[in-house]
Amino acid sequence: FPVTIMDAKKKAQAYKSLAADKRWLTISNLLTLARLFLAPVIMLCLYNEAWWWSFGLFCFAGFTDVLDGYAARLFGEETHLGELLDPIADKALVLGTFGAFAFFHVPFFHVPAWFWVCLLMREVIMIAGAGCVLLFYDAVPLKPTVWGKLTTFFQLLFIAWVYVCYFADWQPTKTYWALLTCLGIFSFISLVHYRDWE
Repeated sequence: FPVTIMDAKKKAQAYKSLAADKRWLTISNLLTLARLFLAPVIMLCLYNEAWWWSFGLFCFAGFTDVLDGYAARLFGEETHLGELLDPIADKALVLGTFGAFAFFHVPFFHVPAWFWVCLLMREVIMIAGAGCVLLFYDAVPLKPTVWGKLTTFFQLLFIAWVYVCYFADWQPTKTYWALLTCLGIFSFISLVHYRDWE
């Protein structure tokens, strides 16, 4: 449901004054930052074909995605910086891993480069839209609906499934393309349903 204009302006001003927020060093933000920094490390592991290491780090990164929000609510550490970092960390993890599957040597289930480009363009559109709303309309940044959250969840689940297939030496090609198609549909729907009010 829409928030009041006054609340929107206050929240927008808070986002613009992130540098003045002295509570940024919190447990939840550190967990989010860990996920953000792990994204390139996971890519490096995949580049060197260290699949077990990349899988372990990926699982840990996914675990931080659950823990950071819980820690923020548990300790009352919800910050505007955390609200911005959390989706950025999610996007870095998803785009980084999909990019590794698309451009590095993968024994099977090579993600098409065009699919990764589509994912990248989706995120660019969402981030640009959020920036425009914040910059020009003095309102809260764009936030995803439940479709956006489901898309991220299924993207992470798909990545975990690819790891399992690799370790089990299992190559269900038809299932792979069906899942990739579903991810594309979910990504498109979540983009269409992206709204400027939560």
